[in-house]
Amino acid sequence: MNAVEDPPLLTSDGLRRIEAELEHLVSTRRPEIAEDIRQSRQIGDVSENGEYAAAKEAQAQVERRITELRYYLGAARLLDGAAVDPTRASLGTVVTLLDEELQEEWEVTLVTSLEADPERDFISIQCPLGEAILGKAPSERIIANTPAGFARYEVLRVRPLSC
Repeated sequence: MNAVEDPPLLTSDGLRRIEAELEHLVSTRRPEIAEDIRQSRQIGDVSENGEYAAAKEAQAQVERRITELRYYLGAARLLDGAAVDPTRASLGTVVTLLDEELQEEWEVTLVTSLEADPERDFISIQCPLGEAILGKAPSERIIANTPAGFARYEVLRVRPLSC
């Protein structure tokens, strides 16, 4: 993120998840990796030690993620649930879609890319599906480019997320 961009928006759930991830990395992963490095040094010459190299790479990744999470926590603003338009799909809304091909309902939560978690149906407003849903009201139809190809949905309901 650069200085001219708006601060990232987070839901209170997203804030809690980021804080929990940071706590886990600092209190659990960092000491585990430090122990891996210590043990791999005992094996011998670190210049030819694959375990040492892997542990150092894991350490670098964890430290990058810690830095990133601390930045986001310092820069982020909480999404004001009262400011969310409950009639249209927007950041901080839960949208119920009808997959027109499968005739199945799917509930997604629209979030920023920082909170996106497709496995939990937290869809980024910056991804193709999120962009297609954004601004739509109940009874409107969308066509979204998904990893499985183009899909057609009808927006059934929009409600604010409990921020």
